[in-house]
Amino acid sequence: MNDMIPHPIQETSIQIDKHKYSMQDFLEGVDTVLEKIDETGDFEVGMKVLKGMTALSQAAGLSLAKLLHGMYTRWPDDDEDGFYDELAGYTTIKRITVERYVNAWSALQDVPDDYRDQMYLRPTRDLVKLGEAWSQGYIPKKEQWSELLMAQNSSEFAATLRGVKNAKPRKSSLTLYLERDGSIYAYQDGNRKYAGSVNLAGAVDDATIRKAVERISKGSNLIRR
Repeated sequence: MNDMIPHPIQETSIQIDKHKYSMQDFLEGVDTVLEKIDETGDFEVGMKVLKGMTALSQAAGLSLAKLLHGMYTRWPDDDEDGFYDELAGYTTIKRITVERYVNAWSALQDVPDDYRDQMYLRPTRDLVKLGEAWSQGYIPKKEQWSELLMAQNSSEFAATLRGVKNAKPRKSSLTLYLERDGSIYAYQDGNRKYAGSVNLAGAVDDATIRKAVERISKGSNLIRR
């Protein structure tokens, strides 16, 4: 799931234990494989390396999600911005991407043991969608986990998740409602609290404000009254 990183990395070398490997080291390793194919005509050599690299890529992405989730949950609750500011000094991963990683890993912890290993192998976009549903308070039932794993592509996976969202979210989940006057209220554990507002009146005659309101609504999963 490391294709969730949309920007170039800053480091030109990778440290594993006490050893450092440059990008060139890895590229030269590929040259060695290609030379082997040229010598033998055996493409299976490359296919085996490809299989290993694909598995390693997925494992690296999942490990990154677990690490970010672990650090995020251990960071002081009253200093969330400080966590993202600290990350900015070490990585180019954007805040929204980190949030998706954290939500995805949180969702994976709710997967039944019988299905978790298989869910780890789903494409990144599926795990992102799963994390989004989880963040909104929706958890699949046992039979739905099986349906998700049987999905032949991401479109089928998303369709199954839409079925999950037809059910009521967890009581402990945070739900945001956008009232007709632009007020935003947060509901959690039976409590209702004012969270802010958007300029709905201005959106009537101004296309820029209207687009901004739509982006805020979609990005925050606001439920319009």
